[in-house]
Amino acid sequence: MALSGLTLLGVLLIIALAPAARLAADGLPLPPGDSAPLVEGATKSGTTALRELPVGLPTGQRIANLHDVYPYAVAALGEPGAQALLGVLSSTDELAPSSDPHSGRYGYPYHYPVLEPILAKAPEGDFRRNATALAAALIELAGQPLTQAQTGQTVRLAGPAAYAVLDRTRTSGGCDAQLDLLLLVAGDEYSSPETLLDEYRSSAAACPNDPTPGWITGQAQMRRLSGDMDPRPMRVDSYARTGIAMALATFQRLASQFPRDTSVVTGLGDAYLRAGLLLLQSNPFTARDDLRLAVAQYNRAAELGDRHNADLGRARALIGLEDPERAVQLARRAVGDSPHPGAALEVLLAAEQAAHHFDAAQDVAHRLERSASAAYPDAVMFYPAPTTFDRGLPFDATLPLSMGADTLAPMEVRLTPAGGRGGGVVEDLGFIPRYREAVPMTDTLTDCPSLAWRRDAIIAGQAASALAGWPAEFPTSRPNQMSYRCGWAPTDTVRSIAELAAHQPVTGQSSLTTDQLTDEWQNMLRWAGDLPGARTVVAAWDDRDGDNSPMPALRLGEIAFLQDQFNEAAAQFGVAARRAMLAKWNDSLTVAQAQLDRGAALMKANRGAEAVALLRPLEDLGTRGYAFHSANMDSVESFDAALQFAMVSYYAAVQLADHESSTGDLPGAIDDYNLAARWIDKLKDHNGRPEVVYNNLALAYLGAGATDLAAANADKAVQADPMNPVFLMTAGFVADRAGNAGQAADYDRRSLRSDPGGFAVANDLGVELARQRDYAAAESAFRRAVGANPKYALGWFNLGVLEGRSGPMHLFASQGAFARAFTLDPTLKDRRHELTIDGNVYRTALDLSKPIPPRWSLAQTQKAAPIATAGLLGVVVLGVGLARASSQRGGDLAKRWLDLIIKRQSNIRGPAWLRRPIWALGATVVSFSLAYLRHIGSLTEIVAYSLGIMLMAGAVMYARVAVAAQAKVSAAQTSWLPGMLFGLATGAIGTTWAPLPVAKADPKSQRLHLAAPFTSAVLAIMLFVESAWLNVPLSQSFAVAALIMAGSMLVPVDPLDGANVGKAGAVGAAGVIGGAILVTLGIV
Repeated sequence: MALSGLTLLGVLLIIALAPAARLAADGLPLPPGDSAPLVEGATKSGTTALRELPVGLPTGQRIANLHDVYPYAVAALGEPGAQALLGVLSSTDELAPSSDPHSGRYGYPYHYPVLEPILAKAPEGDFRRNATALAAALIELAGQPLTQAQTGQTVRLAGPAAYAVLDRTRTSGGCDAQLDLLLLVAGDEYSSPETLLDEYRSSAAACPNDPTPGWITGQAQMRRLSGDMDPRPMRVDSYARTGIAMALATFQRLASQFPRDTSVVTGLGDAYLRAGLLLLQSNPFTARDDLRLAVAQYNRAAELGDRHNADLGRARALIGLEDPERAVQLARRAVGDSPHPGAALEVLLAAEQAAHHFDAAQDVAHRLERSASAAYPDAVMFYPAPTTFDRGLPFDATLPLSMGADTLAPMEVRLTPAGGRGGGVVEDLGFIPRYREAVPMTDTLTDCPSLAWRRDAIIAGQAASALAGWPAEFPTSRPNQMSYRCGWAPTDTVRSIAELAAHQPVTGQSSLTTDQLTDEWQNMLRWAGDLPGARTVVAAWDDRDGDNSPMPALRLGEIAFLQDQFNEAAAQFGVAARRAMLAKWNDSLTVAQAQLDRGAALMKANRGAEAVALLRPLEDLGTRGYAFHSANMDSVESFDAALQFAMVSYYAAVQLADHESSTGDLPGAIDDYNLAARWIDKLKDHNGRPEVVYNNLALAYLGAGATDLAAANADKAVQADPMNPVFLMTAGFVADRAGNAGQAADYDRRSLRSDPGGFAVANDLGVELARQRDYAAAESAFRRAVGANPKYALGWFNLGVLEGRSGPMHLFASQGAFARAFTLDPTLKDRRHELTIDGNVYRTALDLSKPIPPRWSLAQTQKAAPIATAGLLGVVVLGVGLARASSQRGGDLAKRWLDLIIKRQSNIRGPAWLRRPIWALGATVVSFSLAYLRHIGSLTEIVAYSLGIMLMAGAVMYARVAVAAQAKVSAAQTSWLPGMLFGLATGAIGTTWAPLPVAKADPKSQRLHLAAPFTSAVLAIMLFVESAWLNVPLSQSFAVAALIMAGSMLVPVDPLDGANVGKAGAVGAAGVIGGAILVTLGIV
């Protein structure tokens, strides 16, 4: 009874293997989580130790004009000194510090000759006690908006006067005075970074264990940018990058010292946010990483109790991450929580626009326009805002980015007379862009709600309402020191577009023609994401102009291209080229640009031969055009034409190279990529994405075996955008080919951090980590690979290999992973169980503003010997059995073959103890295991296979015992030495024959001799059906083994069962086994 239970348990374990393995595999994938998860957080008081700035005034005291400053001046300077100070502040003269007589530069610390005598005459004791309060009053005056009650000069002079007072109290003013001095220096755009750091160190020394000095410094550093007013800059200068890097370093140090202070945590989030928004176009993936880090810091602030300020920062970051719907929710909550919702309304306006909710955006802008300056906090407490040029731009930091939006006003002072600084707008020469930058039509206009809602109304199809009550000028809603007007460009074009859209006469206030206005209109709709609306506008323009202008057809082609209608786009670009020739026979540049666009569309439409025929001449045409205009560069027009021709040659070369690379013409691709690369230096200020060339050239070089050149170009691509996951994956692949596993793993980690859904790079990282024996991290990487893409066969295969090496407890997971891999890619069944790098190329498009689409990949592996076959002997035996049962001729052939085996084995004998069944059982296990070793599986898998063979052999033996007991015959099972030797020999060469114990019965019983083969065959059929369903490899191997056992026992050689079953038994057994083979082959 116990034996029957153990046998049944063993059979059930074998049958249960496949479903258990698939269930284990179901729990393996680790899907990529939300790249920017949000936490709810809470609102608590007392979460920061940040001081209110300026320090020194009584609580609730307001300074609005010179009259309010006077009592503090009297207290510190005496009546005569106060009168003299107010006289200076009321003057129209500049307040300039002393300068070096040789260089003319202002030395630091500043000394103001006009103020020095006044301060020197102040009563020493009074000055020491009251100087900080006087300086604080002057700072608050310096931070006031310009009004008619006071002149701008008075406000501007208050900052230098406050500095002069504080500079004289450096040794006696203590922490309060030093904080106020730092605020002034931080709010001055012309303070050098070294000066700011010196004052920071002095403040930190005077104010130990206080986060305020670091917070002031970091907030100023992140705002020290040059005055480039491009809304979405493709180039960010080193000055801005240095400021952001310094801000990050400052707040990171501060966060290590004050980890639970919410002003510090949100400040670090602000620094990441500032970096991400500023770099969003020039370094999109690095920017995305910064924005995610910003969200993480804001989440921590929310957990610490500052949810309101965290919501503002998170909403801004989510807009940059192209997740405006969640940004809208957070911004709406921030508006509802705020006593001064101006900043929150601006964020909500930007979010609604990004979500293309232009009706809702109008409502927000209306509310902001009505509230005006009342929506913003009074100028009582301040943060440093050394520059304000970026107000209203997508990376605007003139308002607090998170903490302080409800309470702090900007402090922008000039401690020295202003000098000149310049900036330029980079032209958008993008290749078939989504839209072209056009101020103010494509600006967010968050600081100009009166213009924003009118522009949004035009987009929403309500142009007539936008025109109603059109003002003479558009005032900003913010209390602003520098200007009360908003918009960096004339607004007449917006009004003319509204008149055009409302079918009203164009007033003529805009300098643009009707065609130009129509072009601006469709471009504005493209910015808003309304491609169907843009198509309608351009179609009417095309009907109106006909062959008179190529521009309508060119724009129709661009819109069709953006809608993935590539054949239509190619046709429209062809029409545009024809019209350009008709309009001006020698306008080769416009024709070439239209043909370039047509070539791109043809490539996308899989019409490569037509595209190559069109693009190849453009490489040379662009070069000739550039040479001609460069030699005659006597005007701005010639300079621009030269650049445009160069761009034609550049983009033609890139498209040709991409096509050649994809079709396997690597030498041609290398030539054309290098031709494009030679244009990069000439176009460095105009070409947006040279890193694409470097990346794709690296792949071409790698395919050609030039690893060093591949590495050099991959490095250039990574330097351009250090967090671009595609560039990092390419660099990792190159490093792996070069044998640098550590560097490859580092690139892969960074790539996966940037793109958690990068399944191929997760696979490669797993391989590299396993080579470094970091198996836990490797397993996690493989699980992330199949979590990101459940249909990624190579990831499942590698996961199966690694799990198989992890011990017996991982057997089910390993087999389940292999089952998934083989189901997805049957060619992997015959591959060696070795960890494999994904050798496929994942190409990037030229437009890096769009996410990289996932690609299916195939394994790059070498085939090994088949792991499980029915066995040559088993097939031959089955053929013999069928022949013997069906024809006399077949029986004669079988008899001659079997007689030869018997004759050669008849004299083989052995000792009596060798006839015990345990030896045959062991020989069977060894025979199958020897064959399975050729599979080169893991030790755990081999041991599990051996145990399974033993259990199946035991089940076969028990079947005989059970039948003998039921038939009441005397039966014995013994080992057969010739069979054991033959089985071990066939196992060693990989074609197994099962040397199972043989049965002897008294009297003879066909039923007894059929018991074992039928048991084995039924088990084989069950396992084959299960394998066809679940595809678990070990179960398939068990099915094959059971089939081989049945075939081995049916060999018609005495004392095997096949010699004692008779013709009917052979027919039945052969039918069962034949059915199993049909299942194996997938025929049934």
